[in-house]
Amino acid sequence: MRYTGMKRTLVGGHSEPVTLDMAKAHLRVSGSAEDTLIQSIIASARDFAENYCTRSFVDGTWVLSMPCFPDGDLVLTMGPVREITSITYLNSSGVRTTAAGYASDLNARLPVVSPPIMGWPSALDQAGSVLVTYKAGPENATIYAENPPSLTAAMLLLIEHLYANRSAVINGSQTETPLGVKPLLETMRIGGGVA
Repeated sequence: MRYTGMKRTLVGGHSEPVTLDMAKAHLRVSGSAEDTLIQSIIASARDFAENYCTRSFVDGTWVLSMPCFPDGDLVLTMGPVREITSITYLNSSGVRTTAAGYASDLNARLPVVSPPIMGWPSALDQAGSVLVTYKAGPENATIYAENPPSLTAAMLLLIEHLYANRSAVINGSQTETPLGVKPLLETMRIGGGVA
């Protein structure tokens, strides 16, 4: 299946798996002059962990964009998927239409949406023709208990690395993801992730 894009809108007031206070304690930063930078690094570390694990660690709404429906089941990444909000497509007349009659298994390791008995409807074959909107991430706004300690450890390692190495090249050598981040995230990885 040719996915042409994924876009997420974060729920307002979401809580990061690693708080600013946790990151500052790990970095041994006491002042507030770099709070904005550190918050940005926290979000970047979470993005890396989410993409590597193919799952959401904060609450948000995802829109999966495809040029057409798949031949069979539609696989939703970036779970845990809590709810499918809508599946729409451009019909042969170019009118955005809501798909109906599909079945879903949101409790599967990789949530799937099965087509209606007669198959998926015919959609125009163009970018953005099929849009699947769904809510994913932890249900609880205070997510610390829902995310394993290995996520916190991996994020703190990556936050420290990004804070200390603010460019890709330091003294003529490239810096990569620090040793330990990927093994810590491996146990949370779903469906191969995006390495």
